[in-house]
Amino acid sequence: MMNPITSFENLPGEFILAQARALVKSMGSYGLGTTKQIDRLKQKNEPLFERFAEQARTTFPQINARYPGIVNAILNNGGDFDIPRLAKMIGLSEKLNRGEIPELETHVQMSTELRNQYVLPKLGLAPSDVTEVDLENYDEEKLKNLNVQTSHIKFDQ
Repeated sequence: MMNPITSFENLPGEFILAQARALVKSMGSYGLGTTKQIDRLKQKNEPLFERFAEQARTTFPQINARYPGIVNAILNNGGDFDIPRLAKMIGLSEKLNRGEIPELETHVQMSTELRNQYVLPKLGLAPSDVTEVDLENYDEEKLKNLNVQTSHIKFDQ
């Protein structure tokens, strides 16, 4: 079900995290604490899950209005939702907004973390097998025109 952004008021990070934790806890109390349990309910009774999801969106109106993607991710994953990663992303966003770190550093930090967790294991590689991005010496023009067929992964010949 589509869950559009209906508010553009930024919420404090601690509030977002508190609401996310409360939604996860609420789901657990209804027996929807894991992705597997949620998927089972969806398979057996999709309308019941949709009613539950709509009630959750109503119960957490502020976070749902501004960050429906977070609410949807929690509704689809329950306790398997990665709250620590959300906290890290919120922290990076707040530092970026305060001008404490540059935007490029934020992108590199998150993409490197996701690459290391999801991509490299599928390729049978470890983080030490790839060339790290050097934020001190990069060619901004080259970065803007990055060829998607290239990467920082180095293979032994």
